[in-house]
Amino acid sequence: MARLAVVISDAIRGGLEGLIRAGNTAQKVARRARIGLMASEGRSDSAISRELGINRKTVALWRQRMAESRPAEPAPTEPVPAQPVPAEPAIEPGIQEFVVAVETPPRAIADAVAELGSAPQPRPQSAARTAAQPLLDRRPKSGPKRVLTPEMVERLVHTTLQEKPPGRTHWTTRSLAKHLGISKMAVQRVWKKQNLQPHRMETFKFSKDKLFVEKLTDVVGTYMHPPANSVVYCVDEKSQIQALDRTQPGLPWKKGKCGTRTHDYKRHGTTTLFAAYQIATGEVIGECRNRHSNQEFLCFLRRLDRVTAAGLDVHVILDNAGYHSHPNVKRWLQRHPRFHFHFVPTSSSWSNLVERWFGLLTIQCVRRGVFHSVKELQVSIQQYIEAHNTAPQPFHWSATVDGILRKIQRAAWKAGITLPWSLPLALAS
Repeated sequence: MARLAVVISDAIRGGLEGLIRAGNTAQKVARRARIGLMASEGRSDSAISRELGINRKTVALWRQRMAESRPAEPAPTEPVPAQPVPAEPAIEPGIQEFVVAVETPPRAIADAVAELGSAPQPRPQSAARTAAQPLLDRRPKSGPKRVLTPEMVERLVHTTLQEKPPGRTHWTTRSLAKHLGISKMAVQRVWKKQNLQPHRMETFKFSKDKLFVEKLTDVVGTYMHPPANSVVYCVDEKSQIQALDRTQPGLPWKKGKCGTRTHDYKRHGTTTLFAAYQIATGEVIGECRNRHSNQEFLCFLRRLDRVTAAGLDVHVILDNAGYHSHPNVKRWLQRHPRFHFHFVPTSSSWSNLVERWFGLLTIQCVRRGVFHSVKELQVSIQQYIEAHNTAPQPFHWSATVDGILRKIQRAAWKAGITLPWSLPLALAS
């Protein structure tokens, strides 16, 4: 079979050579341009394939494309004949400044535009672009179609936030992917980009205390500006600490494996820890009791009275437990005027710094401990307090009252909850 003859003009040849020399030309387009130039010189498909190191069928394909297309040469631009410029009328010197200051009438501008033409003439196509037309791919792009279109992303986000799967509380990547007909990895990518986490759940509680602002101002003011000649303690009780013993000994942790313990346990009883956290030094005073009533609380107050130097006022920050305001406690406070109570708002245990220390006690001592009796649990807690007091690190309160109130107010507005107190919209924004 005789090979097809490729005939190109000088303009197209220059365009193909320009494509080869250009640094931003795709390699596949440059290779096809070389095939066209070499085919126009009369070379065979085998010779071109050997010189370029490609398959002979590829050379035959683009030879046929070049022979069939025969792109037209770019039309030369005809010079536009120059229009005669009318001579400007002579202007007398006396009225020259007046003529310059006069603005051109809008009607004259419209007439001039109409004479020049309403639409600009298109620029002629360059030889390189004309030569590249038959070298482009004709088939559609290969590969799978794009799934995460903007419409699909919007539908995915709306379904995640506004809808629930039948019989379930939230979507998973697999259930939502099956519902939308896409892959679970596509759902995961969108969730990660949009910062959506349906599997997570956090708890919250808004305080309905009518004196919330007054109590919070008092407590935060005591933290940030402690009274002079005084000691500030954060006092609370951690009740129902369980002495749990495992039914079988667990395997110790080692390199590459975590520790193990049985899922079942033996419960030997509970204890209650009364603790006072000194905000200035970070030291903790604590003792364990079997019960938590006003009698045990009074015993703990007497201990604070003994360990605190005489002549110093004692400011105690505590919650609104009933026995903290028991008549026996009130009578004791009247006999000890150096003690001053500061109550945190209801449902605001986060404002008592001793609660943060209780979290450390739970993580580092109680949760993974194995206790064969309540006495062993109490000894372990006392040892933890002594180890903590060897190098105490105080917590530093930095949040202001205004910042806390604005944050709570914004969250309440989003949740649609009305608080006993409220801030103006300008202050909360």
